[in-house]
Amino acid sequence: MTNPKEKPYDRLFKNLLENITHVLLEMLFGINVRSITPIKTIFPSVKERDVDFLAEVTYSDNEETREELLHVEVQASNEADMPTRMLEYFIFIYNKHHRPCSQLLLYIGADKLTMRNSLHVPARFTTLDYQFQILDLSQVSPTRFLSSNNPEVMILTVLTKVDDPPASLKTVLERLRSMVPENQLSDYLEKLDVLCKLRRLERIFKAEVRKMGLKFDPQGTLLYDMG
Repeated sequence: MTNPKEKPYDRLFKNLLENITHVLLEMLFGINVRSITPIKTIFPSVKERDVDFLAEVTYSDNEETREELLHVEVQASNEADMPTRMLEYFIFIYNKHHRPCSQLLLYIGADKLTMRNSLHVPARFTTLDYQFQILDLSQVSPTRFLSSNNPEVMILTVLTKVDDPPASLKTVLERLRSMVPENQLSDYLEKLDVLCKLRRLERIFKAEVRKMGLKFDPQGTLLYDMG
């Protein structure tokens, strides 16, 4: 059942993360991922809430191999209660799996990142010190994304720290046309349309699509289905 509060980018990133998380870990953090296995999980709370991405990951660090869980959330707006929410996720994950878990918040919003990534609550008998990692894509260099041969990674270029967004978008479209078979191009244009909305580039996107003579009709696609 579709969550009525789910935004187009929610479903898009849940699909993307299953395919590209290992690439992002290696490209952005230098982590050698040997294997990654997604875990489908819904946690009971005041309302049912499912995580954006949870996986069992095997890392290779020099000659040492270790396994842990990886939880990734995608956020497009600043939320004051994000540390509490991430802690709630961590508790549910740990209670269910009883294994170490790394948490990464992928911030894709257009506004400046203001969210905290930690929670410190001192008390007489108990002190809570909790912290997770935030990656703000708008502060990441676009170079490695744009040069990626993985189209799902490459289209994320529009969310990175680009100097000239319209010019970068045009380059992304040109690369996409050269990388993807014609019968799959519309699917990637749909994903790119969602990303462009996050950067308020939808008008430029549609104009470039028309200028390049690309076929893109959102009717019946993810965007159309979600209204």
